[in-house]
Amino acid sequence: MYSKKYSVSLNQRIVSLYLSIGIGIFAIYKALTLHWVCDDAFISFRYAKNLNDGLGLVYNAGEFVEGFTNFLWTILIAVGMNFKLDPIHISSALGILFYFLTLVVLYKTGTTIYEIKAGKNYKSFYFPIAFAGFALHTHGQIFATGGLETSLFTFLILAGNVFLLLSDRGLHLLTGFFLLVLSIMTRPDGALFYLFAFLYVVLFKYRQTDYKTYFTNQIALQLPFIFIFLPYWFWRYSYYGWFFPNTFYAKSGMATYLEQGFRYTFLFFNSYFVLYIPIILIAFWFLRLLKISSKIRYFFISIFSSRYKARRRKVRLKHRKLYRIKPSFSLRKIISGQSRIDNFYMRIFILFFLPSFLHILYLTKIGGDFMFARLLIPTLPLLYLTTELYLFRMKFKQIRNILSILVIICTVFYNNPYKGTKLPIVDNITNESDVYKLKSVYQLKLSLIPFTKIFQDEEIHIAYGGSQAMLAYYLNPKVAIESVTGLTDEFIAHQKISKRSKVGHEKPAPISYLQKRNVHIHFFPTADTPKREYNSIRLKNIPGEFRIIRYDSILFSQLRKSGMFEFQSFEDYLDEYIVTMNKKSKKQISYDYEEFRKYYFELNGDDKRERIFLE
Repeated sequence: MYSKKYSVSLNQRIVSLYLSIGIGIFAIYKALTLHWVCDDAFISFRYAKNLNDGLGLVYNAGEFVEGFTNFLWTILIAVGMNFKLDPIHISSALGILFYFLTLVVLYKTGTTIYEIKAGKNYKSFYFPIAFAGFALHTHGQIFATGGLETSLFTFLILAGNVFLLLSDRGLHLLTGFFLLVLSIMTRPDGALFYLFAFLYVVLFKYRQTDYKTYFTNQIALQLPFIFIFLPYWFWRYSYYGWFFPNTFYAKSGMATYLEQGFRYTFLFFNSYFVLYIPIILIAFWFLRLLKISSKIRYFFISIFSSRYKARRRKVRLKHRKLYRIKPSFSLRKIISGQSRIDNFYMRIFILFFLPSFLHILYLTKIGGDFMFARLLIPTLPLLYLTTELYLFRMKFKQIRNILSILVIICTVFYNNPYKGTKLPIVDNITNESDVYKLKSVYQLKLSLIPFTKIFQDEEIHIAYGGSQAMLAYYLNPKVAIESVTGLTDEFIAHQKISKRSKVGHEKPAPISYLQKRNVHIHFFPTADTPKREYNSIRLKNIPGEFRIIRYDSILFSQLRKSGMFEFQSFEDYLDEYIVTMNKKSKKQISYDYEEFRKYYFELNGDDKRERIFLE
């Protein structure tokens, strides 16, 4: 029979388990009810569709442009589409799956470390803070779906790092690096987490072996990188021709936009104050390493621990020399395994916190993102684990419990910056889950499907902008150009930004380029495509007024016959213009002719009407 001591702790473990299961079920339920799909996901869907159609991993047939940063995710979508599944359903199912696996890894990591430290007969009640924090995180639940790779990427960097932390077995370490390699193939910024994982293993694994064994094992752990990632990278370089994906250049990944970056980062951090806790804990740890936190420690000892009251005077005398800063750690001792700080805090700092912190700094440098929270979600599990593990090793139980409760409270009762706004936009940062509800997406799909055959049969070329990738996907034209940033177009992506504005929407395509690409309809009118009496077009049951860039007489006569388009016949407009030419100045006629030439005459060869302008 179990002893009373063990029986009590067993009951506590059962309570903790059931409570965790309840939170996990709630998190999955919320993720399902918040189910949505963002517009950008439809770019990956079109790549996946074209791959299945035998056109290659391209956006437009014959154009080898890497307009995505989520290779592995796109391949998974393509595999599902090969079985005739809707990409929205595929992405949602995969997102929920990897969100669930992330929660499992967080729970298992916390409980495993606690049992290793405390043993199975521990008395104190333990609850997995990192698991509960991420499970109750509203935007963690939101980005479990969304159509993009966020959930997969989050799982891969978390699981890869946890394998490296919890085991010294070669197979487990190899598995960790394999998962991190997959993370780089899912999103390029996974390389940052891989780099620190490599540094972590070099510093902390196989140090007790001889030099030959040490280097052999270190090289063996890089086999996934050598035999999986390097062949993949050389293939994509030969296929697309650029060192980085086209999206890197489209979003000016090397640029600096600190003003907007601070807005993006602090908008998220000030919504979830819980994210300041790991930074504070790391700061106190550094103070301890530098031996300048003794006074602070003594203060809390004297207040929260009655055991030390009798020794208060002795402690006070001991800590009088607090004004000299003298480091208490050595990199040489850490590498050789002689440092007292080696086994826990330094490992968590290098493996979890530092890459996450640098990732946030990089996002701040480049201006963040136009989509609230998305790019910061993958760092959340690592930051929550940092918080839990640093709290776990705190000496003062009362402070630890207070901070643990605070983690949950700050997560659940977050400050929603979009509450009360007419549109979910703050500082050009959009909470897109409030915009792209599934119902509205399916309504648009039903409206667009009748046009699909026309756009394909007539080979209509289109340009589109932000929030219209789903329009390009469902119309499925032969040529579609993302014209605001150039995600899928090299020329537009490599333009210089003339004026900073909404991140990722700062490189509008010049109309001359759209004319050169023989774009017929532009679905995202800009200042460079102004409205004229003759260039507006509407699609039946589709909201919005669009622009005609190149007027092909034969094509647009077919569109008129379909009865699904509303636009001005340019031939009729020209006839009316010619009748009134005698009332216009030569300068005005010359200006108008130049527009008419690019819009109509170059494409149609209407010599009879054009001759009137040239006489």
